[in-house]
Parts: sequence; C-alpha cells; structure tokens
Amino acid sequence: MLKFPIALGLTFLVQPLAFGQTSPPSPAFEVVSVKPGGTLPIPPPSAKGLKSTGIWISEDPGRITYLNTTLIPVLTRAYQVKRRQINGPAWLDSEKYDIVATIPKGALKEQIPAMLQSLLAERFKMTVHMQTRQEKIYALVVGKNGSRLKESKNPDVRGVSFDNQGHVQFLAYSLADFAEFLTNILDRSVVDMTGLPGHYDISTELDPRISKLGSPEATEQDAANPLPSVFTSVQELGLKLEARDSMVKYVVIEKAEKVPVGN
Repeated sequence: MLKFPIALGLTFLVQPLAFGQTSPPSPAFEVVSVKPGGTLPIPPPSAKGLKSTGIWISEDPGRITYLNTTLIPVLTRAYQVKRRQINGPAWLDSEKYDIVATIPKGALKEQIPAMLQSLLAERFKMTVHMQTRQEKIYALVVGKNGSRLKESKNPDVRGVSFDNQGHVQFLAYSLADFAEFLTNILDRSVVDMTGLPGHYDISTELDPRISKLGSPEATEQDAANPLPSVFTSVQELGLKLEARDSMVKYVVIEKAEKVPVGN
C-alpha cells in the first residue's frame, strides 16, 4: 500500500522562468479525420481464426486507426488507464466514430498518448481532471514456479480469437494487455506487476459467459463440464492474481462535445 506522509512547516522554492522561455509544443498528429462510426469499411481479421468484433483499432507505422468504435478505447490509450478508471457521460459508451490520424515522421510511440489527448481536446472540446483513489486491486504476478508463457514469434500480428466452448487465444499480447483483459471480466482492476517484458501468445480456457466473449446462455454441457475459474486459468499460465490495496488513477471527464469539430 502506498502512503503519502504530510509534512508540515516545509518551504517550497519556485524557480522563476527566464525571460522569454516557453514550453515546448505538445505533440500532435499531422492530419486527423473524425467521422461518424461506420463511414469507413472495417478490414477483415488478419490472423486465422480471429472473428470480427465490428470495430477496428490499429497503430500501423505512421498512422493510428479507430473504426466504428466509441471514445473509450481512445481514452484508455490516451491516459493509460482501464475502462473502469474513466468517469464521464453515458454517451462515451454508445456514440461511434471513425478516427484516422497521421503520426508525424520521427515521432516516438511513447508520444501517441499525448497526441490522442490533444486530439480529444481539439476535436471533442474535452476537458478532464485526474483523481487518485485507494482501492482493492488484483496484482498480476509470476507464480512461485515461474511463468509458462511463450513469447510470440510474430509480434506484429496482435489479436484475440475465441469460441463458445471457452477456448481463448491471445496473439502477441503484452502482460499489460492481458491484465487489461482480466480487468474487464473481474470485479476490480488488474495491474501487471510481473516485470516480464515482451509479447506472448497465450492460450487458456475461460467460461465464455464470464469472459463476455461467447453466448450468455448456459447449456447442459456447460453444467456437466464446468470451465476453470479465471484464477485457475491464470495459475495454469504460471501466473497469479493477488489481492492488494493500491492507489488507482481515475480520469474524470468534465466536459466533452458529442459532435466533433469538422475536418
């Protein structure tokens, strides 16, 4: 648990800015197109076995693309948070957009979140503030016998495939990506604390009703052959979910326009 002691009687010194000093400009995309969702065609899945989910999100070299999606994925990428850490108007989960933006030549991948923040501010007139709350989380850690994960041989092909029998295959997922997936199916945030870099091909079994990937209707076969819990599935990968207290960052949307500024 993180603690922030309160110090009394301290003097804070502020160094005045030199005359004429200016802050460097915020990174921004070169060309941005924002249209209603469904305007642009969605490419077919690039990996065998992947099913289209009706949206398309990619960060190709030189361009980011969000097709037929709400602003939630844009916000999670822009502020490096998970869905449950975003508080805002209900339409953020319903209004669909097609967003295509050109990344400036020489820009770093680490600058993309700041560019997305600028895009949201300019096109959707969005203003936000940050809050920090202490709450219970799950820490994703390496199990006592070590990880059983296999690094992806093709990290450029990223996605997830699934079937109604509960088999889930993650392609080229980082453990931060995997933690975000787990966050969406559990009752609290999951934070990657494994310390393992890289991208992995992860194969596991999850109840499709719990994972929100398959049919919500139970069958007689489901009852006769129950699938393992999320915690068991994670343990079989050589990982573990530990309950902890932590400080969690929240993004609070103060204002945003549903209709974006025109191109």
